[in-house]
Parts: sequence; C-alpha cells; structure tokens
Amino acid sequence: VGSEMCIRDSYKVIRKNHYSPETGAYISFGISAHDPEYGQTCFVPDVFIGESEARAFTERLNTLQVSPIHLIDVIEDTLGV
Repeated sequence: VGSEMCIRDSYKVIRKNHYSPETGAYISFGISAHDPEYGQTCFVPDVFIGESEARAFTERLNTLQVSPIHLIDVIEDTLGV
C-alpha cells in the first residue's frame, strides 16, 4: 500500500452544537484529521458555519491527499487568516 492510500479519506466533518451569550445557540463544523502513519487524530473546531462548505473543503483535502501536518496552514489559507 502506497502512502497515498494511507492519507486518502482521512478528513471528516464534525458537527458541534454551541452556545454563546453573545450569539445564542449555533452549529459549527470542524475538521477531523487522522494520520495513519502516526496513529493520531486531531480536531480543529469551529472552522465553518456552513455544512456544505465544510464538506466541500474536506472533499478537497481528501482528493488532494493533503498531509495532516499541513491542516492548520490550509485552513488558515482557505479562510484568509
């Protein structure tokens, strides 16, 4: 099995319910990344407020086989942070 098979489909959308005194109840979508090489999973919460945008983003990550080590940088680039 090549390394590309290990990375593929390692990203998933995680839905979370939140409450903030300023905004009230809201739903956000974070990104979960599993790194099979090291057997670790990381989670970046509150990345998107739209589910379709989150799903399209994770689909691109999986298609491009982005290494989980670059996840934060790719999220920041995507959001323009």
